[in-house]
Order: sequence, then C-alpha cells, then structure tokens
Amino acid sequence: MLQDRRTNPFWVELQDWSAGKLRWEPECQYQLRHLQDSARISALLPPRLEGHWISTGCEVRPGPEFLTRSYLFYSNRLFKAYQFYYWDPSCREPSHSLVIKGKLRLRQASWITRGATEADYHLHKVGIVFHSQRAMQEISARINQTSGGGCSGFLEFKTKPKRVKFTL
Repeated sequence: MLQDRRTNPFWVELQDWSAGKLRWEPECQYQLRHLQDSARISALLPPRLEGHWISTGCEVRPGPEFLTRSYLFYSNRLFKAYQFYYWDPSCREPSHSLVIKGKLRLRQASWITRGATEADYHLHKVGIVFHSQRAMQEISARINQTSGGGCSGFLEFKTKPKRVKFTL
C-alpha cells in the first residue's frame, strides 16, 4: 500500500533529493514551511455563537468550588447563564446559584486555548439564589469582607430561603 502524509501520521518528507542529500523533515516543520510559502488559513471571526450549552458534569475549580453550568447564547449576542454551586465534589448538595444576563463581544482567536475565542462580557444583571441558610450566611460574609469596606453591610438577610424552581 502506498503511504503518504494523508494516510500515515508518522510520514516524513524527504528533501534535497536532486542534490544527492537525504534530509528528513518532521511533520511540524513541513507544515510550517508550507505556511511560510504563502499557504493561507482562514477562520470565521468572530465565530457565530448561538444555542444552549450545558456542562457535562460536576466541575472542580480552585478554592475548591464545585459547579455545573448552563449557558444560553442568542443571535443578538445576548446571553443568559446559570451557574449552580455545590458543597460537595459530586455536585449533589446545592449551595447557591448565579443567574447572569448580559451581552458579549467576541474578539480574536485565543493564543492560549486552541479553538477558543477571546471575548469581552458586559453584565446587565447578576442574581444569587441561596439554597440554604448556611449558604446565605457564608456568601454574604464573604461579599461583605472582600471589598475593603466598600460593600460592608451590603448583604444583610433576615429572611429564610424560599424554594425556587429552575426551568431550563
């Protein structure tokens, strides 16, 4: 079977055949050389971002934080995001949820994450839903102490949490 660069991922280009020299060129150098020789790569920027995205499982963030997410992106660049936070790494004991509405402006392709696009977010509204008295007390204490006194007393709760049902 005849193999070439399309069928064999380990294919190596042989150069300078006519000069009587054999020089092996690794795949990445071959691709770079062809890019430098006027090959063009194009991408639709900014990409169209529309639809519903739901995280596939419990995410773990530094802190630690445990969450699941649901994002709705609309064709007019508006978005609605739900972030559900939990006490446990299996995401079974709810702590609180964020309901976020805003608008995003897609910028350029990311230099850090392959296939990603950088974006600016303008938040119109952020709401917090507490799922327990404990969550309400811990988060209000955290907010009241993090801003150097600017938000001191900003969140004071004297009511018990109520049940809230989310429809996605």
